Amino acid sequence: MKNKKLTSLRFHPFLPDFERPWHYVDELIIKAMKQGVFDNLPGKGMPQFIESSHHPEYWANKLLKDHGYLPEWVILGNDLDRFDEELQTIREQVLQGEPITPALRDHVNTLCTARQILLRLYNEKVPAPSLQRGPRTPDQFLPEE
Repeated sequence: MKNKKLTSLRFHPFLPDFERPWHYVDELIIKAMKQGVFDNLPGKGMPQFIESSHHPEYWANKLLKDHGYLPEWVILGNDLDRFDEELQTIREQVLQGEPITPALRDHVNTLCTARQILLRLYNEKVPAPSLQRGPRTPDQFLPEE
């Protein structure tokens, strides 16, 4: 590696420096290569295997997720899951004999309405139609009297 001529990684050699913010990083990498910093890395000379079975977007999303970023549709989906859990808990309580009061019915109606608003946002932002979700109605959780 030391016999090879090292060149800059700059893509636009004719642009002024202020338009090439990576210029400084390129120089640091080249300097480190000349000093042999990368010569003894683990796995040097061995093939590097990358799970290529995943779509390229998978890697971008994984990188973002690993650094604390979640796409908005995932956050909305998590919120929908919380609504569904609460509605399912109410349904289980009713099936175990809890009386259905007007306040409980109003609460379920409010939850379903709020979930419907969130659902519209989620279905607009989700990247694939197969990931879209359907509505929930109060009668799915409270039997009619």
